[in-house]
Amino acid sequence: MIKRYYEDMTLRELDAEVVGTGADERGPWAELNETIFFPEGGGEPGDTGTLGGVRVVGTIKVADGVRHYLERSLPLGPCRAVLDWSRRWRFMQHHTAQHLLTALAQQEYGWKTISFHLGEDYATIDLEGTGFLPERLRALEDAANALIREARPVTTMFMTQEAFERAAVRSRLLPEDLEGDIRVVTIEGVDRNTCGGMHVAGLGQIQLIRLDPTEKIKEGVRLPYLAGSGVTERLRGVEALHEGMKKVLGCGEGDFLPTLQAWDRDRQSLKKSLRRAQDSILELMEKGVPDRNFHHFPGADAAFLTKAAHALSARFPQRTLVLASDDGEKLAFVIRQGERSNQPAEEVFKKVLKLTGGKGGGKGTQFQGKAEGTAALDRLLGRAGELES
Repeated sequence: MIKRYYEDMTLRELDAEVVGTGADERGPWAELNETIFFPEGGGEPGDTGTLGGVRVVGTIKVADGVRHYLERSLPLGPCRAVLDWSRRWRFMQHHTAQHLLTALAQQEYGWKTISFHLGEDYATIDLEGTGFLPERLRALEDAANALIREARPVTTMFMTQEAFERAAVRSRLLPEDLEGDIRVVTIEGVDRNTCGGMHVAGLGQIQLIRLDPTEKIKEGVRLPYLAGSGVTERLRGVEALHEGMKKVLGCGEGDFLPTLQAWDRDRQSLKKSLRRAQDSILELMEKGVPDRNFHHFPGADAAFLTKAAHALSARFPQRTLVLASDDGEKLAFVIRQGERSNQPAEEVFKKVLKLTGGKGGGKGTQFQGKAEGTAALDRLLGRAGELES
């Protein structure tokens, strides 16, 4: 089988011949006389695309070439091979970015790459060492992007084993039974490394590298990163998120954090208010509603007070009721005069305003108001007996 992907890594389509077919636990497969599909290996996923219009779902290396796994079987004979190019390009950008980051991490900080993982939507490098400080990682990112802006050439070549032994090449451990030439990827002035994967032709084609926060592993850290189209996809996702947050929060990007912080304070306050309201309900369930003018409902809101005033006034029509609630910072109150009460609601309302320093309004048999601070509640609770006359 002729491996066209090594001759031209940008080749996207090819007229080929299906020379072998079969099926195994992974599904039906086909082998070609020549292929542009890179097989899974070396931490890089295998290519996908189509053969004769049939979806290629995966590719692996076999003894006599590359096996293309398909959604359904293909007959022997001519077919058009079409690569899923955007997916391949993303892998090429990320794989070359890994070479660059690995070389710089070793040269600048002595951090050794012990493994590399390239997935459909992620890429990580496992680094061995110590001293993974945020400022060092930022410096690593800046150094990589500076070289990308220089657009250093990236070249690939096959070396004989004799030439390889004489060359200064950073290498993984090669198998003892290795036969044939060794493929070497070179970033001009930066790195030479053995690699059988797909790469861009120059650092400029990576476009940009962005490092994500590291994860602690036994040997050091796992470094997630994005490159090229991966950065673009991330930015598009962030933009969509920001547009959604603008609609939900009702503010611009610059106000996201203070608005969310305010929401969190309100949420914490509501949680406390809910617990206090639940405690009040439990107390009422245990002791019943006392026959008196003043009732305190910690944690309840103004809407609840209005409903409670209506219900209690029907139960105690001879009273002018004062219902109060608080959230730990603000006091709310409702005054409701029962049908058989001789104590005017407005008179009681004025007394409550004087005690609390609050503000409010109303007319006839119902008034409501608010006051700021815990001192207002303390004064009202301390002199609640005066409201019983």
